[in-house]
Amino acid sequence: GEVVEGTVMSIGKREVVVNIGYKSEGIIPISEFRYNPDLKVGDKIEVYVESAEDKNGQLALSHKKARQLKSWDRVNEALEKDEIIKGYIKCRTKGGMIVDVFGIEAFLPGSQIDVHPIRDYDVFVGKTMEFKVVKINQEFRNVVVSHKALIEQELEQQRKEIIGKLEKGQILEGTVKNITTYGVFVDLGGVDGLIHITDLSWGRVSDPHEVVSLDQKINVVILDFDEEKKRIALGLKQLTPHPWDALDENLK
Repeated sequence: GEVVEGTVMSIGKREVVVNIGYKSEGIIPISEFRYNPDLKVGDKIEVYVESAEDKNGQLALSHKKARQLKSWDRVNEALEKDEIIKGYIKCRTKGGMIVDVFGIEAFLPGSQIDVHPIRDYDVFVGKTMEFKVVKINQEFRNVVVSHKALIEQELEQQRKEIIGKLEKGQILEGTVKNITTYGVFVDLGGVDGLIHITDLSWGRVSDPHEVVSLDQKINVVILDFDEEKKRIALGLKQLTPHPWDALDENLK
């Protein structure tokens, strides 16, 4: 009935053998460590002693219960200290994912996975990722986590550095991130710029999809930027001469 520290002695396909300094070693199902793919022999872990002997005379231990007993305090502390924590993505659910954080099932909304829209949620299932606790409902014991918050912190620093180096007329490589009816958003490596539909081509464009496709890498020229508003106007057609200029002088 108490939580004690144990040492991982061996790791098998189905179970983990743990020594807590008792006359026999305890066995814990490997499934209780899915959240921690880096587990190795010699690691110190907390275990809950279910009983001194099970029906096989074996020490009955649970790592899951030990985590859950301290999990509520830990998750509240992580929110208070704005701490980065690790979580294991267990499965998909309506509107997001379920994440194992300290043994608690936390909710990761779809909008909080990445700064980019997610097209395939299933690729995240089974992954261990870093998160921040963004919201806790004490009454219902609901926990909401975000991975996007971490990326945004890093991107903010990158944005400042990138915007500080921008110059009009500069040519950069970017990736098409989003296509709208009025233009194309291009990721310049941490900061987004917009190519207005009129700057995509010298000819008339009715749909930007005619010119570019999602995730395509393209070269763009910086037409203008507002450091305060973080708006960057980009051009694509400006990289090629106007068709009128390419005409033979005798034909003009």
